[in-house]
Amino acid sequence: MNITIFGAPGSGKGTQAKKIMKEYGYFHISTGDFLRERAKVLDIFGKQIKELIDHGLFIPDDLMIRLFEEIVNNNISVPGFVFDGYPRTLPQIDAFEDFLQQQFPGVNTTTIFLEVEEEELISRILGRAVIELRADDATRSNIQDRIAIFKEKTLPVVAHYAALGTLKTVVGTDKTSTEVWNEVQQVINTV
Repeated sequence: MNITIFGAPGSGKGTQAKKIMKEYGYFHISTGDFLRERAKVLDIFGKQIKELIDHGLFIPDDLMIRLFEEIVNNNISVPGFVFDGYPRTLPQIDAFEDFLQQQFPGVNTTTIFLEVEEEELISRILGRAVIELRADDATRSNIQDRIAIFKEKTLPVVAHYAALGTLKTVVGTDKTSTEVWNEVQQVINTV
């Protein structure tokens, strides 16, 4: 089984994905972490990524699809993958699903959405900015821009999976990471 986990910036999807990785032995693909690492490489590609990240913008679909495929192809022997926030846009869905069918025919993909209210997201991200020194988390304006982009581009992806009946929603507002984890495990263990 593969797992796709969605949520707005600050929803805890990275934290939950890491717990899935540790508990179930899955390979965690965080496009955000991967892109931040790639942005540290001072070539033209890395500088382009850094510029987009620093302004809280999404990476173009064609680039994200290529990066995603590269990561999976380099780690094909793992028992499963947890995709942290991917696919992020409607155009990425077809490429994502086609790729999964080619690489993992007959393997189920469970889709989980972590739903958190916007003010709590902003509060979490501002707190994270202090701890992790992340430029994309530094200002309320940047955070609101990132949340707006999530709503515009990724909520339709969430709606797509909800319409298919494959989406499981875990409400994370006013809950601890452990409480959310317990609900995430219930979803995984009942699929």
